[in-house]
Amino acid sequence: MDINTEIAQYLDTQGLLAFDPAGIAGNTFIDLMPDSPDEAVAIMTGAPNSGDPKHGYDHPGVQFIIRGGRDPRLVKQKAQDIYDELNGFTNGTFVDNGIWVVSCFAAQSGPIRLGLDQNNRFEYSINFDLEIRNLTKHRE
Repeated sequence: MDINTEIAQYLDTQGLLAFDPAGIAGNTFIDLMPDSPDEAVAIMTGAPNSGDPKHGYDHPGVQFIIRGGRDPRLVKQKAQDIYDELNGFTNGTFVDNGIWVVSCFAAQSGPIRLGLDQNNRFEYSINFDLEIRNLTKHRE
């Protein structure tokens, strides 16, 4: 399982979004923003920071795109709720037996308004920088 999926599962358990790992139902998608439903969250693989080649830690970036209807206040509030839940998460896992998260911090101090999509639905974005444990063949 990857960190984006674990974050989606965590936010689902917190009641902030609906995630279906099979991708058939729900309103949350990994590395994809489909045309429907109107209210949707995409958790995208963001730009990573460089990892240390000698230590087993990586620094992935995660971007959220939060889309809603025609009332920007509701979309912004959903984005703020996700921000509030994740910003500052440290020294734990998002799911049982998941990837160890040293830190999860927002790259900005709140949601960023992206404007309207092609169907006039409001979108906001939040970016996070993470430090996670990732042991590999050449890193202990």
